[in-house]
Amino acid sequence: MKKIIPILTLICLTYTACVPLRSIKYLVPDAGDSAKFNNLTIQKSSTPFYFKPYQVNPAYAALKNKIDSALIATKTSAFIVIKNDSIIYQHLSDDTNLQAKQPSFSIAKSFVGTLIGIAVDRGQIKSTNQLVIDYLPELAKNDERFKRLTIQHVLDMRSGFAYKERSFNPFSK
Repeated sequence: MKKIIPILTLICLTYTACVPLRSIKYLVPDAGDSAKFNNLTIQKSSTPFYFKPYQVNPAYAALKNKIDSALIATKTSAFIVIKNDSIIYQHLSDDTNLQAKQPSFSIAKSFVGTLIGIAVDRGQIKSTNQLVIDYLPELAKNDERFKRLTIQHVLDMRSGFAYKERSFNPFSK
């Protein structure tokens, strides 16, 4: 009986909504993570933007083949290159399609940076030198360092908070 309680506790914790425990369960991130973790779907626009057709220079065929090979070798599920208003390169693995949900992983930083720039341009954010707690005051209750943290610190990934990313360690520091 003494052995069963810790085992049952571990099983219960593993199947809860706790992110670190789910990280242990799933280990390495992959394209299927949108089904494993909470996520939001961005609704499509009622007036979507359509990319213009783009004629790729035939001289780039060898480069395209090298990029294709590299993406296949690294098991990349989806990759796109956009220049101005045209898609100039697109790769989808055999097991994905244009309608498949893809987790954003680190690319989310680029989206956030772009949206911050738009908000500054529109005057919705005065400056990237503003404190994060101006928008998320509850963070100041968690850690004194948030009282000095600017939006620019976050954008530059130099918040001063110790962190080392380790794919297999959900408690990375």
